[in-house]
Amino acid sequence: MKRNRIFAGLLALALVLGLGLAACSKDDTQDVTPPVQTGDANKDPQPQPSPTLTEEECKTLVDEKLPEGYTSKAAGEVESNDIAEGRKYKVFDVMGADGKKAGAVAVDVESGDRYNYGEAGKLGEYSDFPLYNPSSDAVCDWNGVFQNGGLSVELMQADTTSFEFEFSDDTAGVARVKGNTASYNDGALTFTYQDDGSIEIGGSLKELAGTYTPA
Repeated sequence: MKRNRIFAGLLALALVLGLGLAACSKDDTQDVTPPVQTGDANKDPQPQPSPTLTEEECKTLVDEKLPEGYTSKAAGEVESNDIAEGRKYKVFDVMGADGKKAGAVAVDVESGDRYNYGEAGKLGEYSDFPLYNPSSDAVCDWNGVFQNGGLSVELMQADTTSFEFEFSDDTAGVARVKGNTASYNDGALTFTYQDDGSIEIGGSLKELAGTYTPA
């Protein structure tokens, strides 16, 4: 009888321990729900199209370069490989005050760059446009060191509208840009960018005047 009671006690103890282990096992197990995936995780995301300029924005870029009395009107859109592969352009006819066509300009709808649009539908540099004026339309790189005899000047362009300059005699300032020309202090110094890359400097400060070539 005593042996049966011992056996019953051991059975009860085993049952209690078993329940305790089961309870611990349940408490230590996290109920993790796997994330829901949509689509193919290995598939690259679809590329977003590049923003393009509207016809009105392109027309503004054309009009801001036209001399007084000239206007432009939309003449369609073309795709050409003349300048870059597969680029699209908005084309605008340019007319004078007499209503006669003076030429055409094409604007890259992505970069906003202007090009001459020839009669044969071929794109060329904007400098080929009949109304191009280097004194107002040219885009020059006003950077570098230039020399004229014993004098030198360093030009440091901050943006498209101005550049800083410093001569070797410590004359310094900021010149305002317009096309291939720039001016400082109401003409005290004038800078003209030449086709050969030199800078012609003039103005009332005659001791600094002369032709400065790249150092």
